[in-house]
Order: sequence, then C-alpha cells, then structure tokens
Amino acid sequence: MKAGKLSRRKFLKNATVGTTGLMIAPSILSIKFKEQKNMIKLGINMEFVRSHDMSFTDGVKKAAEIGYEYCEPMVHWGRELLSEAGYFHSVSMFNDPLLIKDICDRNKIKISGLSSHTPLCKPEISLEYLKQAIRFAAEMGVSVVNTDEGPKPEWTTREMDYCLMKYTLTEAARVAERQSNSERGKVSGTPVGCACGDGVVDWKRVIDIVKSSGREIVFSVECGTIEQAIRSFKHLSPLL
Repeated sequence: MKAGKLSRRKFLKNATVGTTGLMIAPSILSIKFKEQKNMIKLGINMEFVRSHDMSFTDGVKKAAEIGYEYCEPMVHWGRELLSEAGYFHSVSMFNDPLLIKDICDRNKIKISGLSSHTPLCKPEISLEYLKQAIRFAAEMGVSVVNTDEGPKPEWTTREMDYCLMKYTLTEAARVAERQSNSERGKVSGTPVGCACGDGVVDWKRVIDIVKSSGREIVFSVECGTIEQAIRSFKHLSPLL
C-alpha cells in the first residue's frame, strides 16, 4: 500500500473512540503485506507491574523474562516521586525518549505504542499532554499513541463533550499529521485486571480473523499483575 499524507479530516474520521481507548498514530507506517506464518505479535501494557511496585526498567526486564516481544510504556508530565524512586512504572516525558528506547533495546523488547490516557473532555489537562506524548513517541520511532475519553466534567452536556473532544483531537492531529504518511489501522485496548483466557472472549476466533487481514499486528495485553501477564502469554501463544 503506497504511503500518502494523512489529513486531519481523514485522521478524525478513522480514529477509533470507545470505552477503552483511542489510537493516534504519530508516524504512521506504510502497510507491508508479508507472506509469513505468524503476523500477530504479543505485547504487554506496563500496567501489569503496577501492583508490584516495580520501576519501568524492572518491568521491561520482567516482560522479556515472560516472553513478550513488545511493551506499551505509560508516560506522564513532569516528575513523579514514586517513579523517580523506582516504585512505579510510568515514564516522565521530561526524560530523554531515546533512553527509554535504549532500556527496551537492551532487553530485546520493542515498543508497540505509548499509554497516554487522558480526559479528552478536559482540554486544560489533555491537550498539551497528548501533543507532547505524540512528539515523545515520534522521537522513539513509535507509531501509536493510545488515549481515551476519560472522566467528563460534571457540568457539561453530551453535546459540549463532543465539541471539547473534537477540539482536543483536532489540535493533536495537527501535530500527528506532520509525522504521518498513511493510515495504519485501528487499535483498542482492554480493561486492566483480567488475564486473557479468563473472560468470555473467544481469542482463537479473534486471532483467526486478525490473521486474515494480512497485516503484522501487535496484541498489547493489559492486565493488573505479573501472574495475569504470565497466564495471558501462556493462553495466547499457542493460538498464534
């Protein structure tokens, strides 16, 4: 598929908004169709080490130890005490993005996208944060930024909420389109706290459908503990 410039209109039309998230591609890649057996890769959202008081570096090492090929780091503004002390996995966007990439490279872990969830209906919180996340991702060569609608203000109507979200996403798209060439696809997340295989999702059917797309796709597992991450990996791996 030949790469082409992605306009703001096309970006907003194709962005996926749901109860779990929205995908923004800061440097969207051209789609390459490959003839290979396994087009689906397994990744893990770094939330899986949150309840274990682990740093980002230790979390990446644990993901590699389990066998995951990709991870999805979470980013935050400024400085956060627990992260700086090594008790939390979130990464400051004040840090050098290439340092984060180096940590992953040393552990042979690729970055599938950034976890950049922020309340889109509150531009005073979300707008500059989301724009910085897009720039941060682009510096690392990461092509996906994940966010969601988040909590809404108590006093706004639904119509106002859509207007506020449109404003935030349009401004974010203006940043993303300076690094994008073609549409990569749609991405949505999963609620934290459930291991793959524990719920009602027919993962074999999902994987068979995704395989038929002809794309190389990363499943970024979101769960609440290391034990759930291990069980998710063991459940999904044979299905690939």
